[in-house]
Amino acid sequence: MTEQFDAAAFEALKASLGDQLVEMLLGKFVVQMKEKTARLQTAIDSRDMADVRQQAHDLTSSSGSVGLGAMRDTASACEMAVKQGNEDEGLAKAQELVDMAPATEAAIREAYPNLA
Repeated sequence: MTEQFDAAAFEALKASLGDQLVEMLLGKFVVQMKEKTARLQTAIDSRDMADVRQQAHDLTSSSGSVGLGAMRDTASACEMAVKQGNEDEGLAKAQELVDMAPATEAAIREAYPNLA
């Protein structure tokens, strides 16, 4: 298990849903993550803090629901910084999210090599 996953949450998810359903959810998550991080990069570039916050919020819940603790924690920190009016920290955390997406996808594909 890589650092991307919250091992306890991910194992609980697999025990609850089974590998096949978890694989399907992760496949959908990868597509959504790519869309969200592309939109997030646009929001960062234009300093659209409302959209930065929205994309971070969406990534907090979606990554948390599939046991991706590192992304969930970074997205949550980004959302909180923006809510508190700390634009520089929010933008930095948002860029971390964009930058961690390839490693997150790689960790998912390592766990589920047959993912579409």
